[in-house]
Amino acid sequence: MQKKSRKQYKEFKQNLKRKAQLKIAALHRRVANIRKHALHKLTTYLAKNHRVVVIEDFNLSGMLANRNPPPSPPRRGARGVGAGQ
Repeated sequence: MQKKSRKQYKEFKQNLKRKAQLKIAALHRRVANIRKHALHKLTTYLAKNHRVVVIEDFNLSGMLANRNPPPSPPRRGARGVGAGQ
């Protein structure tokens, strides 16, 4: 009798875990769909309302690997802020 109830309890816990995993998967799917929809809306807007779209490709992994990047040149409006005095 005790063995049967222990087995039923394990199955009950497994069912709860499975239901929770399904809920989490549904939430992840919903978030992914929202992201895809927002990206699609943005790209459609850019394509319809702008003649030219320019994309710059950065080597981020190389930039992050370089611990000592060269100092950026001072900008025109940054004279009084300590850059290039």
